[in-house]
Amino acid sequence: MKLYLAGNSAEALRCRQIANSIALNGIEVLCGWTYWTPESHSDEDFNWLYCLAQIRQADALLVVAPDWESPNRLRGAHVEVGYALGRGLPI
Repeated sequence: MKLYLAGNSAEALRCRQIANSIALNGIEVLCGWTYWTPESHSDEDFNWLYCLAQIRQADALLVVAPDWESPNRLRGAHVEVGYALGRGLPI
């Protein structure tokens, strides 16, 4: 099974830690965006195309939501969730 992990880029480290825990159970986690820095991936169009390509490879999508009071709410993860829903993936 392949799982795409969606979350806020401000919480990339937390998302990577969650992805590593999930991978220990034999699930392939697609979350390439968690390794990006503003310097390494400044092309917004490429970033979105890459994320959408990973979602197309996934069997399901998991949203890592920050605390509701956090200023770092989901932001772009809303797009990822909508795209996955449109493709019929379980969220």
